[in-house]
Amino acid sequence: MKKYLVSFICGFSFFLLGNLGSGVPAQADTISSLSDEAKQHFINEHFSDADEVSTETTYQQGNLRAINMVTIAAATKRVSSTMGYTSYYITSGKPILTTATVVYYGGYSKSSSVNVYGRPGSYSGGIYFSYSGKSQYFGCRVTSQVTTTMGPTSVSSRAGGLTLGK
Repeated sequence: MKKYLVSFICGFSFFLLGNLGSGVPAQADTISSLSDEAKQHFINEHFSDADEVSTETTYQQGNLRAINMVTIAAATKRVSSTMGYTSYYITSGKPILTTATVVYYGGYSKSSSVNVYGRPGSYSGGIYFSYSGKSQYFGCRVTSQVTTTMGPTSVSSRAGGLTLGK
């Protein structure tokens, strides 16, 4: 009996640890449902409750006892007929060292890499992108490779969409 119990516990542990990096599916939220810091970031970027903000969380494992939760919140708005802006806010339970973020819109992408000063537990940023072809709708997605004191992990979320072009 003891042998079967140990086998069950080990099997369940491997199942749990194997699924840690899979993350929580993206959720569409309003700005008012975010944390105070994230809410302030999006308000400073001139987003309102009418704008859709998507969040997604992933889990980072360092060793058997250390688990870090990394969350990204992202939203996109139109700046002009040919330019869009995606704003994002990343939080982590461990200090953030670097971020390498890419915004995908249609078949296009725009990237940004940052060495984060001061090792904070959160980072906010944004990426401008443009399209000058025939007017069309672009669904946006933001993906960030975040390096914390536990190592690198990826987090990705929808970021709304917009119509760009002439």
